[in-house]
Amino acid sequence: MTTENLNKNGANEPVTCTWDTNSECDVCPIHRALDCKWERKHLIRFYLNGLPFFIPTAIGMILTIIWTGNWTGFIIYAAFWMFFFGFFEIYVLCRHCPYYSEEGRILHCLANHGLLKIWKYNPGTMNRWEKAGLLIGLILFLGIPVVTFIFGTLTLYEAETGIFFVIILSGITFLTFGGTLIFGKNLVTKICPHCVNFSCPLNRVPKEVRDAYLKRNPVMKQAWEKTGYRLG
Repeated sequence: MTTENLNKNGANEPVTCTWDTNSECDVCPIHRALDCKWERKHLIRFYLNGLPFFIPTAIGMILTIIWTGNWTGFIIYAAFWMFFFGFFEIYVLCRHCPYYSEEGRILHCLANHGLLKIWKYNPGTMNRWEKAGLLIGLILFLGIPVVTFIFGTLTLYEAETGIFFVIILSGITFLTFGGTLIFGKNLVTKICPHCVNFSCPLNRVPKEVRDAYLKRNPVMKQAWEKTGYRLG
């Protein structure tokens, strides 16, 4: 499946209206219901919603290294970040997204902005194995820091380094866990209901809005229908 179509004049045009500068968004009935055009404010919103998780995670990783001298958790998490975001997630999730249909090698989107597009765009839906892999990856992404800090706290307690360090790292563990819940809630209530990556297992866009977008994008619509999807 190519990432371009030929318009009536025989010229190349974007495969999705998300990257079509000539799309008539002002008269589109679903424009306000979807984050279907690149806007920096949406990217900023995504990262702001993730701060309750990112901030205690960063602080906890630093303190765990300093106080325990153990780099294992950090190395595992850093390696996971590079693999998951740079290779795995972009395959199972991102390559199905309309934002991925843009020409060029760099992904411009409202979450994983700036990643290298190493896979070919696939306008069809995610299959069940991709969905399962994504969910497992997200659990690891959110869970590895909490597990790391729990082991760090136990190490400090057993080493009898002082109750102060144990209390601080224990507090950061709870903050990270709480931040994980907040980030997850923010995703499914504020971001996922407006996301154009419709086949993601976290997507919450109503079917009538999803169908309206597919009808405006024939390449994506055809790919979805080949998987058995039926528009309303």
